[in-house]
Amino acid sequence: EDTFNLNPQLIESAITSNTKAIMPVSLYGQIADMNEINEIANRHNLPVIEDGAQSFGATYNGKYSGNLSTIGCTSFFPSKPLGCYGDGGACFTDNGDLFKVMQEIRVHGQERRYHHSRIGINGRLDTLQAAILKAKLPFFKNEIKKRQLIGDLYTKLIKEKCKKVRPPIITEKNKSVFGQYTILVDDREQVIDLLKQKGIPTSVHYPTPLHKQPAIKDIISIQKLNITETVCDKVMSLPMHPFLEENNVTQIVQELANATN
Repeated sequence: EDTFNLNPQLIESAITSNTKAIMPVSLYGQIADMNEINEIANRHNLPVIEDGAQSFGATYNGKYSGNLSTIGCTSFFPSKPLGCYGDGGACFTDNGDLFKVMQEIRVHGQERRYHHSRIGINGRLDTLQAAILKAKLPFFKNEIKKRQLIGDLYTKLIKEKCKKVRPPIITEKNKSVFGQYTILVDDREQVIDLLKQKGIPTSVHYPTPLHKQPAIKDIISIQKLNITETVCDKVMSLPMHPFLEENNVTQIVQELANATN
């Protein structure tokens, strides 16, 4: 409940003979507890695939998201920390064999031109999006610093002004990139409506947990995840991007205080 990330203490009891991988999500920009997760995976001879869609640029014990497990994945969707102007993403690994497999899957399963060694997809990043990312990359480290300053300011002001709002908790080993700045509030719909009246947009990531999604809820054994379901009812994301000014953050938090106190 503190970090919104996978609880390593609950992993081993969930592993069965059908388990093929462990896939932690580094949610809202803070990396999951990868050391513990990797240790558990090693004991069970399982690969770890980090979903770093919201945490690209964040660090865990000084190492970057995407470089912490068997495979790291990220997204370059426009709203992500490093965003292109459309759809895009990347997978990372330091395993040469896996790299070859992923490279083939990305281009219709081709080992070489018109020679398909496996079933694949068209997963290529188009040239325009690649050019946009290449142009933005030199500014990315500075944008990460700005995001972290804005996130810290949000947290400081919320603790001072909003008695009924719980800001995100960043652990000592983590430096979050604040892909989203997500808080916990009661009476969420009312708060969203009051902020909307003041011209402040918000989002809910995510109102329905994965195990309750219609596509899979009838084929998985998990019926209830208490913390997940409680958090899903209370999470709300405030505006977050590296170009927010201090007065913007102050105004947002003041209106949040008015809506919740």
